[in-house]
Amino acid sequence: MCGQNPSLENFIWTDIVDAEVQTRLQQLHSCTDVKLLSPSLCDWVSSSGIPGISSARSDEIPAIYTRLVKHYIYHRVACMISQFTEGLNSCGGLWDTVKSHWEVFVPVMTSAQQQPLTLEEFKHLFTICYNHSDCQLRASEEETIGHWETVLKMISDGQAEFFFEDLLAFITGADHLPPLGFLRLISLRFYSQDADKSRVRLPHASTCALELFLPRGAASAADLLALLSRAVYDSLGFTRFLTEEH
Repeated sequence: MCGQNPSLENFIWTDIVDAEVQTRLQQLHSCTDVKLLSPSLCDWVSSSGIPGISSARSDEIPAIYTRLVKHYIYHRVACMISQFTEGLNSCGGLWDTVKSHWEVFVPVMTSAQQQPLTLEEFKHLFTICYNHSDCQLRASEEETIGHWETVLKMISDGQAEFFFEDLLAFITGADHLPPLGFLRLISLRFYSQDADKSRVRLPHASTCALELFLPRGAASAADLLALLSRAVYDSLGFTRFLTEEH
């Protein structure tokens, strides 16, 4: 779509949605001798715009596979692609910008593999909202933040049952950073545990407001990590506030 000519010989056939096309491409991709191609596969290749497959040489199979992939992912839907790009260009020439800087837009326009979040990247997503009117609450909040810093280091070192991406999805609904970032920093807020020690309130989040709530005065980094782990794995939706028994 951007005028590039990537090699498609090793295109992953499972990325094609149509089950029959998947099967046909798999058969062709794994074939090393054109004489072993079944008549039905030859007919299918011919009907896809590549006649004379039965008389092709075995060393031409990769090129035929490439042409078929390009047919199914591009030429077959070229009319719809044109409509899509014209629509983008109607917004101030957006598609021309994408074509000129296609490498930058790969994470936006495709499901390209995202780099794992680093400790520093994750820490910089937050702003801490301390209580400024109650010194005792402020002290317990600072204690929690100390444990929070340790927890983040533990996640970074692989000592947790989840990754930064899992925690980000719990907080925001997105498991990776948006290309242009979030509209604002995530507010890290606090709540107090109930006096009833037989019950515990788990950390919770508001994905719409970009807020994460942690318990004041967490006993230790290990305790905070355990609470976060339960919150992440027990979460069922965008915002969930759980009260659970020990």
